[in-house]
Amino acid sequence: MVPTSAIRTEGETNKVFVIKDGVAREVIVQIGLLENDVIQVKQGISEGEVVATSNISQLFDGVFVRAD
Repeated sequence: MVPTSAIRTEGETNKVFVIKDGVAREVIVQIGLLENDVIQVKQGISEGEVVATSNISQLFDGVFVRAD
């Protein structure tokens, strides 16, 4: 489950940005059930991965990010 704000939808493709070693990596995900402000990710990321939840519109694959 991730916050709905973490999902970027482009057409019929849903993406999130996984943060690893200070770099954002775009990952295509398959989403499932929506519950309040969180949505199920059925495929694409693993439990424990750090997902960007803010400034999603400003991110792109390979950009360096700072965690707050």
